[in-house]
Amino acid sequence: MKITNLKNLFSTILSIVVLSVFASCAAPKEEENSEDFKMEQEKVVQDLENLEFEIETAIDDLEDKMNINEGPVERNLEKTLSDLEAKKEDVEKSLDKAKNASKDNWDKVKSDANSIVENVGSDIEGLIDDIDSIIEETD
Repeated sequence: MKITNLKNLFSTILSIVVLSVFASCAAPKEEENSEDFKMEQEKVVQDLENLEFEIETAIDDLEDKMNINEGPVERNLEKTLSDLEAKKEDVEKSLDKAKNASKDNWDKVKSDANSIVENVGSDIEGLIDDIDSIIEETD
């Protein structure tokens, strides 16, 4: 009986040691994942903030051009201004989600943010081209 108790004790101790080793190995991985998440989050937030800045600059430029070119040109540019403001709202919403994301919802937030950056970025270029062509038509 004493041997059986020793075997059980040894088995229990071995299990505790093995679990401790696995637990200590898992902790650095979790910290690494946390650091990766934070780095990815910072990059996505920076991309969105850059896009937001581009939109704000385009809006400011458009408003300046609208002040100079009153009348029919201004009316044509109002739709473009409205489109830019809508794009800015989309970016702001995505930026807010990215800043407040958790590891649990990060993949979806990151995917949505990357889509916004790609799509809105190309839309902005098209809107800026539209602005230039509208102004050129009236010159």
